[in-house]
Amino acid sequence: MKTLQESQKRLVRKRFTAESCHRSLNNSKYDEKTGQVYIETQVSFWGSSDKDWEYRTHAMPYMDSLSTTEIQKAPKTGLKKEKQKGTRSLWSTTLDAIIANVSDLSLQSLELMPLKLVEFLWNTIVQKSCLCLHVWSIFSTTLLRRDSSTIGMLRYRETIPTPQSPLQTYTQALMSKNFDFITGLTITVPVPVPELMNLTKLVNLVALEILHQGDPCRSLISDHLVKAWSISASQEASFPILRIIKLWNHREITFRSLACIDNFPALAIYEIRGCDFDDYSVLAGTGWTLQESVEPYFDLECERPRKHEFLQACKEIRVGNTMSTHRVMSWDYKLHKLIDQVGIIRKNFDLERVGVKPKNRVVYVNEIMSRMPLACIRLGPSNSLAPEPTKLFLKKQNSIQKGYIRPKFSETKKTDASQPKERQRTTRTRKKRKLDELLHEFY
Repeated sequence: MKTLQESQKRLVRKRFTAESCHRSLNNSKYDEKTGQVYIETQVSFWGSSDKDWEYRTHAMPYMDSLSTTEIQKAPKTGLKKEKQKGTRSLWSTTLDAIIANVSDLSLQSLELMPLKLVEFLWNTIVQKSCLCLHVWSIFSTTLLRRDSSTIGMLRYRETIPTPQSPLQTYTQALMSKNFDFITGLTITVPVPVPELMNLTKLVNLVALEILHQGDPCRSLISDHLVKAWSISASQEASFPILRIIKLWNHREITFRSLACIDNFPALAIYEIRGCDFDDYSVLAGTGWTLQESVEPYFDLECERPRKHEFLQACKEIRVGNTMSTHRVMSWDYKLHKLIDQVGIIRKNFDLERVGVKPKNRVVYVNEIMSRMPLACIRLGPSNSLAPEPTKLFLKKQNSIQKGYIRPKFSETKKTDASQPKERQRTTRTRKKRKLDELLHEFY
């Protein structure tokens, strides 16, 4: 009798273990080659790529973007939001829908909107921190063409501490063949030399800074790269408006690179730090001078032109042309100040040569600021290099080569066939201005 009960218990145990194994193997797979049983699972993760970095809304504007009329109407204590009672209006609902899909806006859609509406959208985007490079570029182009009094669109800055994509991914978004804006690029992370060579395609590059924060002997930047850039500048019309080159902590940059910098047509500042320099005889008769600091030298050169432009701007100041007195000092302030100073000394000859005529400068906190939109992008963390002696090579005159090739995009910019389009565009803008005055009554 005992043997029968023990055998039944054994059968129950076998059935239990078989059923449990069958349940556990429902989500399993069997490999016939190896005889192993495995389970497949799906895990979601964030991709490490900056493919659409220009649409990420995490950047802040350079300065206060409020227009003059809003600044004057605002009380001294600051702008206060009025509390609305009842249901939301159709205007506020539509505005929230536009802000939520601000990355889908295009330049063509903004050109069809009235100026007052474009300015209102810009101020709302800035206040809600929804600004990105794409949004800034289309708004700055539209507002500048219509002579808007909004000043926040003149400057843009963004820092990408850990770049996850090749350099071309960032330069494609920074390129503007029509020079709707100019670009200042700062690189503080190692970048392969072939990718740096592709910077010759960035025609609107006005300032280039490459700072190596590791061992200078391990830097890949050398005289060969500077020479390749100079050959492309002289033969293929690359870097037509490049005014500033800053190379820090590159041991392979030597005095031999000085023989190449004169091939850049618009270069005015060549700043070297932590490099191997011991001979400057190559610069004899080229117009380049060695200075200890750039600020006193350029401030003295810009003193008279700035005084004249400041007086002219003060005479022409209108209600819609004054500036906010709020100044924001950031990492790109010194860079865009040098760019403006070079433009004052050389009268923006490089921009005029490529077919761009900068508009009148504006007064901003007792200073003259260019109305050319500038985007400064930094790839990598902030500069952590120790202070070292800096060698500054400056040149006041333009380095115009006899065989300099005029860029293709500037040759076809103004033709006889484009005159009717320009007339049609002017008539449209006049109609829009009249429509703006009508719609302004509804605000």
